[in-house]
Amino acid sequence: MRGLRILKWIAVVVPQFVFATSAPGQAWVQKEDGYFFKLAASYLSTDEMFDFQGNRTPVFASDSTKSDGTYREFAITAYLEYGINERLTFVGNLPFKIVSNQFIESLPPIDPRKVTLTNGGVSDLTTSLRAQMLEKPALSLQGGIKIPLGYEQNPDNAGPRLGTGKVDAELGLIGGVSFWPVPAYASGGIGYRWRGGAEFHNEYLFNLETGYTLRRLFMKIRFEGTKNVEDLTQVPSNATTAERQDNIGDQDVYKLLPALTYHFTPGFSATAEAYYSFAGKNTVYGTTWALGLEWNR
Repeated sequence: MRGLRILKWIAVVVPQFVFATSAPGQAWVQKEDGYFFKLAASYLSTDEMFDFQGNRTPVFASDSTKSDGTYREFAITAYLEYGINERLTFVGNLPFKIVSNQFIESLPPIDPRKVTLTNGGVSDLTTSLRAQMLEKPALSLQGGIKIPLGYEQNPDNAGPRLGTGKVDAELGLIGGVSFWPVPAYASGGIGYRWRGGAEFHNEYLFNLETGYTLRRLFMKIRFEGTKNVEDLTQVPSNATTAERQDNIGDQDVYKLLPALTYHFTPGFSATAEAYYSFAGKNTVYGTTWALGLEWNR
């Protein structure tokens, strides 16, 4: 009888762990009235960036009046998936950011001085709909928009910007497969982003991810890529000084995202993540560390 109870627990609870953690941002949809909610805090501090040629350089290397530069970003992000019905899921993402640039400014005949420029507020709201096209293997179409929420596109204090201040739209195709009874999955997606504003160019999006559940511990690693439709090996003629300084203009970005999640119950978990930007153009180099709590039903 004890063995039967153990088998029953494995059959009922373990699949909940696998699919609850593999669903966010993937091909799987939430069940009707089901949800996944995540609240995470993240932090990045770096003194290097990738220039338009893809070389690692000091922050503000393009500005001869600034040296010993550091870019820092702290964010609290709320992420929600909600099952409208069995085949359609709403996805929302909303970050609150505090960003700062710190550097030594040299403007002769004034003596060099240490400068810190800080900006903070709610950034861009991203809302999407994920529509399931196939169940096994999972295949979904996801489309959405990014909406700036009233922040200053060019802050009065010349500090880092919270976003482009423009509305973007994107569409993607996501596929995934579960290897059950092995508690593992793999997924991948491709997409395209239409960027608002004449000064910005559209982007190709792609990702790959795999995850594995070991009892209450869920492990995953994800690769994300963003490739601008323009060749960024030369500094674009429309790249402003601000775009070179806080990396809001055209970019190529390539990241690895390992994560560990521990399930206290089937509906509540805690996660630790890292977002390592290992290559790109006109983007920051470094690792963003994040801790989060997750609820699902």
